[in-house]
Amino acid sequence: MKTVTMWAFLAAAVIVLMGAAAETPTSAPTSEAAKADLKNLQGTWRVLKAENKGVDVMEKLSYEQFTVEGNTMRVVRNGEERKSQFELDPAHDPKWINITTPRGDKIEGIYELKGDSWRTASSRARPAGFDDKNAILFVYERAKGAATKPATKPAK
Repeated sequence: MKTVTMWAFLAAAVIVLMGAAAETPTSAPTSEAAKADLKNLQGTWRVLKAENKGVDVMEKLSYEQFTVEGNTMRVVRNGEERKSQFELDPAHDPKWINITTPRGDKIEGIYELKGDSWRTASSRARPAGFDDKNAILFVYERAKGAATKPATKPAK
């Protein structure tokens, strides 16, 4: 009986530890830092730079700006509105962003938000840094005339 109880205890402990180690952010921001970053992202953003594996792809992008509403990025591309969902997890260094495309594809990324400047690097596997040559790099600035000041202090 003691052996069964010990194994049950160990199994429960492993399950709890596995759950605690999981690093998948939830759809609604739970930390104050995530809430602050999400609030600061609201509004219209202009694309300054777009690179795919180090190659400039600005001309192929077919849009120059997009809007963040809640945890949704909305863009009009070739006359069609497209929406992607995203989740923030600023507990990491660099901070994490997970994006779900309109087709349901999952993209892992990192982000940095400083006032009216925002940059992301993303790939199928989360990039370790913004200099990752296999990532897609975007640099954005808040569009002029659209909430030009961040709503709150950026999370550190």
